[in-house]
Amino acid sequence: FEFNAVGREAMDRLEGLVKAGYPPGLAALLLKEAEQIAVRVYLLDNSKSTLTQDGHVLAGDVYQSTTRWEEIKAMTLQQAELAALTGVPAEFFILNPGARNPAPVEDHDFIRIDPAVGDPKVQMGKLVSMMLENDPQVRNGSNLSARLGNIGQRLDALQLNGRTVMLVVVCDGAPRAARVGGTTDKDRKQFVDVLRQMSLSYRMYIV
Repeated sequence: FEFNAVGREAMDRLEGLVKAGYPPGLAALLLKEAEQIAVRVYLLDNSKSTLTQDGHVLAGDVYQSTTRWEEIKAMTLQQAELAALTGVPAEFFILNPGARNPAPVEDHDFIRIDPAVGDPKVQMGKLVSMMLENDPQVRNGSNLSARLGNIGQRLDALQLNGRTVMLVVVCDGAPRAARVGGTTDKDRKQFVDVLRQMSLSYRMYIV
């Protein structure tokens, strides 16, 4: 494998991934892919439905039953670690924050993991705190469209330089604008329209 990054840095990252348990071939592929990715963005559902006890987390070689929220938190920390190891920035947004600002505010509305601008261990500590502060027991509603709009605002402020954005929506419910009540055709259409507009505005993969 050949890398465009500085050789020593690329080898250090490769060694870090292998030490973390990634097979050498997969580690090399992740670093090759990293050259094309500007940022990975995760939208994390913390609505009350995520307290449902049908999630699973891997503990050693065994899957343990847990809530959906605990599974989301475990995935979040794994992806944050991957960002630290590969050097590809990752930003984590809570779907239903306690207080929402007109535009996303770093360390409040979202946490950025980026070893180029700070210590990933400190950044991951902030990420853990954000998830603890936004416990799903007191949250309801899944206004996905509004939160995706916030993410679009954030992407507009970044220097993407034509590289790819990976958007991962980690959600177990249908979109809805109201805090109470079910989803409507209008909610679903708005959600699809927002995703379509984002896919046209950025070079983006959506999961």
